[in-house]
Amino acid sequence: MVPFAGGAALSAFTFLGGWIVQQMRAEKAVITLEYRRATGWDPKWADGKTDPARDVASVSDHVLKVATKCRLRSWRLETNDTMTDVDETAWLRTDADALSDKSFNCIMSFVSPPYVRLFRESQR
Repeated sequence: MVPFAGGAALSAFTFLGGWIVQQMRAEKAVITLEYRRATGWDPKWADGKTDPARDVASVSDHVLKVATKCRLRSWRLETNDTMTDVDETAWLRTDADALSDKSFNCIMSFVSPPYVRLFRESQR
């Protein structure tokens, strides 16, 4: 019986090891909410459109508002607020697998192109 148990353990270990490696190599889906203000040199993309978050102090304030209102469990916030001569932009990224349907629908309610857009991205 010992050789059979050893073979079964080795088989299980090989399967589990392969599965772990596959999971580590798999791409992760990320949902990105982008809010951009027309503050750069040539903001023609915003002509005739009303900024839905014109009253907030900064682009990061708006995406943080979205994160808290939609009750995201975890997120990353990136901005380009240190750059000059470009449109102020903030990106709110969250793991797609950790996003409930209710939270996703909440995020979608804030989408207002061309100012606020939603992307699905893959990251390793």
